[in-house]
Amino acid sequence: MGIDQLTVAPDPVRIASEGALWGATHHHGLLNGTVIASDDAGLFRVGAHALCWVHAERLVHKMVPVTAAQRRAVEVTRMLIWWLYADLKGWKRDICPRRAAALKALFDLMVDHLKKGDRLRINGLGVLEVKSRAARTGRNPATGEIIQIKASKKIAFRAAKAFKEDV
Repeated sequence: MGIDQLTVAPDPVRIASEGALWGATHHHGLLNGTVIASDDAGLFRVGAHALCWVHAERLVHKMVPVTAAQRRAVEVTRMLIWWLYADLKGWKRDICPRRAAALKALFDLMVDHLKKGDRLRINGLGVLEVKSRAARTGRNPATGEIIQIKASKKIAFRAAKAFKEDV
């Protein structure tokens, strides 16, 4: 009948294996602080989540500037995104101790301030801050079961007034 010749995409065995691996890793407390980078598709919303560089930049690319100032603001933002990306890629290709130390110091400083509850203000661009969500009751969408959701924190970005006006 050919049933054994059928193919399904994505491969359900691979998806189940990846899910089991992630679940076991998380359950045993391994790789704490791991961040999943993806294209923001729902199936990747596990653990700490971040957009990959290309997909983060696409959000800026979708902006439709009207004035010359708005066009400049969008271009500067895109340039900053790709500048940081190029710097990180350069560091990965040629791990220079000085470059590594500078990048690590920048990220450590940002993380330290966020951990203390400080708001990071980037002049002309916006503010990064940690937002807390209280524990709450939710519902498992797959089973409909009522579950308790733990309190959590996330990093939020709020655009500066001037940036919003320009864009």
